[in-house]
Amino acid sequence: MWIKLCSVAALSEWKILYFLCKDKDGLLKKDIVRGVYDGSLFEQMAKEQQAKKKK
Repeated sequence: MWIKLCSVAALSEWKILYFLCKDKDGLLKKDIVRGVYDGSLFEQMAKEQQAKKKK
């Protein structure tokens, strides 16, 4: 049961990541996934939001 619960949680994390960070073509870029592991994802997202506001 524990393994099933962990796999559901992991799948949910990936779905949320995909929903929040996919590009206009529906792809999840390698640098975004790498940002999850090295901790720079939120910095990348903030920079993208600032760039959108400037346009």
